[in-house]
Amino acid sequence: MRSTAASIGSPLKAINQLVVQTAVEFGLEDGQRLRVDTTVVQTGIHHPTDNTPLWDVARVVARLVGRLAAALERPRIKGFRDRTRSARRRIQEIQRMTARQRQEHQTGTYRELIGIAEEVIESARTALRQTRKVRGKVMIADPAIAETRKEIEHFCGPGARVIDQSRRRVLNGEQVPSAEKPYSIFEPHTDLIKRGKVQTPIEFGDKVCLAASARGLITQYEVLQGKFRNRN
Repeated sequence: MRSTAASIGSPLKAINQLVVQTAVEFGLEDGQRLRVDTTVVQTGIHHPTDNTPLWDVARVVARLVGRLAAALERPRIKGFRDRTRSARRRIQEIQRMTARQRQEHQTGTYRELIGIAEEVIESARTALRQTRKVRGKVMIADPAIAETRKEIEHFCGPGARVIDQSRRRVLNGEQVPSAEKPYSIFEPHTDLIKRGKVQTPIEFGDKVCLAASARGLITQYEVLQGKFRNRN
């Protein structure tokens, strides 16, 4: 999934074009002067660290598998183990560490947290395979089951990316390029953007190019992707 603006871009652009056309027809805008600039639309994520996305993976996927079990009217999905409490203990341990303790002890705790997140992803995918042909006891439950399965599949993708980059960066000491880092499993399209501002040197979100008329009417916009997204 790209950004929210991109995923609903076509309807928004159609509405924007209609507004511009109406303004021109009523003589409110002539479009003779335009100003083009870029801005950052920040995504609603907490400041990314290596441990918080791993915690998100463990708790969100476990909650969804629990929801799937409830829709199937089962106490639990066979083979799936909820590791939420274990993940919470690890992340709290990391957050309580001093700077010196992080240098000496955090690698082992991160290894445990990564292992927990990886186990959750693997067992969730196993649960999906085991319940692929299972239907609800009543017809009305089937849409809820299908939607929950889709959500589990959705979060397993960025979840696996979070695990991979945490292992590479924290355990292997690799310098992972910003473009390869997943900053959130909820907003996987989020980019790290540096615009050289004193107050906010780093922002997390999407870079958007805006064209505005002399009267402040947005006549065109584009969510920048690929090699253009981190240009000033």
